[in-house]
Amino acid sequence: MKSTTGRPRMLTDTQAQAILAWHKEVLAWKARRNETKTLRQIADEMGVSRAAVSRVIAQGGEFKQPSPEELSGEISRRKRRMKHLRERGYL
Repeated sequence: MKSTTGRPRMLTDTQAQAILAWHKEVLAWKARRNETKTLRQIADEMGVSRAAVSRVIAQGGEFKQPSPEELSGEISRRKRRMKHLRERGYL
């Protein structure tokens, strides 16, 4: 039998169960952490800086400029558009 002397409990049984459930999640996350690559590892593999990887994450992959694979197509599209605007007298 547990002693009833001492300071009264501040946590309810429900709160204690919630804390234990949270702790299990933290332990599971820590176990998976060793399997997950770090930001530095990703940057090193791709040959870019950590800041570049962070920017991609922060921007959600949205950039003002086209990617290197799409650059030549984008340049020719812009040239056709400029030619069209000149022919119509807008430029």
